[in-house]
Amino acid sequence: MWNFKEVDFFELQEFLAAKFTHDLAGIMGALDNSVEFLESKNSEIHNKAHNLIKQGTSQLISRLKFFRQCYGNVSLVGEADILSLIDIANNFYQGSKIELIWKLGNAELSHSMISPREGKLMLNILYICGTCLIKSGKITISCKERDNKSYIKISGTSELIKIENYIKKLLLERTKEDLVIDTKTIHHYYSSLLAQDLDSQIKIEEHKSSIDFIICY
Repeated sequence: MWNFKEVDFFELQEFLAAKFTHDLAGIMGALDNSVEFLESKNSEIHNKAHNLIKQGTSQLISRLKFFRQCYGNVSLVGEADILSLIDIANNFYQGSKIELIWKLGNAELSHSMISPREGKLMLNILYICGTCLIKSGKITISCKERDNKSYIKISGTSELIKIENYIKKLLLERTKEDLVIDTKTIHHYYSSLLAQDLDSQIKIEEHKSSIDFIICY
C-alpha cells in the first residue's frame, strides 16, 4: 500500500480537471484572439488569423485526445490499440521540441503484451518523460518480454535533463513523508495510482544526457 497522503475522490477529480483545463487555456486564448482578427478588413491579417485558427484547432484536438486517453475511461479487458496510441502521441508532440521514436517490434506482439490500461500508463509516463527534457530532444519507446514479464522502456535524450525530486518520490518511493498534491503534482500522483492498480513497477535510470523510465508488468 502506498504511504502517500490520501487524496479523496472529489479532490482527485478537481485537481485533474484543473490541470486539464490549464493545459488547454493557452490554445483557447490564442484561438479567441484569432477569431477577433477574422473581422479585420486587411486581407493579410485575415489570412493570418485563419491559419492560426486552423493550426490552433488541430493542436486543441490533439491535446484533447491525448489527455482523454491519459485521464479518461478505458476498457478493463482486451488489448490496447497500439497504432491508435502511437497516432495520439505523435499528434500530441507534433511541432514540439520533442521527437518520438517507436521501437515496439512486431505489431501483433505489442498488441498481446499491452492491455488498454497499460497503454494508458504508458502515455502518462511518456508525458512525464517529456517534461524532463528541458531542451529539444528525442523519446524512444520500446517494448519487450522477458521471464514472463512485459517491459516498456521510455527513454528521453536531450542536452539538458531535469527530473524534480517530487516526481521520483511519487513514482518510486513508499515514504511516510506527506507530499503536497496539487495541480503541479496531480499527474504524477495519478500515474502512481494507476501503476499501483496495475500491480506494476516503475524504475527510473538517470544519465548525463538521458533518462529512462522502465515500466514492468
